[in-house]
Amino acid sequence: MQHQRNTMLYICALITVLFLLGACATRQARKTQEAGFLGDYSPLKEGGDDQALLAYLNPQADIQLFRLFFNIFRAKHFLQAVQKSADTRRAIS
Repeated sequence: MQHQRNTMLYICALITVLFLLGACATRQARKTQEAGFLGDYSPLKEGGDDQALLAYLNPQADIQLFRLFFNIFRAKHFLQAVQKSADTRRAIS
């Protein structure tokens, strides 16, 4: 029984390490070409070194509403994960 838990722990750790290493290998383009899809590219602003190449920022956007929704969404998923973890611990015990 203990051997199975250790094996599962090692497998989970290996999967986590592989996932993290895979997420690190990203590359972002440094040039863009206008494809004509938007028609008017003038509202797009260039981003900095660590930002998107071109972005549209709506000055009239209500970012507070987005933050409220995002925080509620994040809290909901966190609580679901905590509950699932507690259920798993109870099932194992």
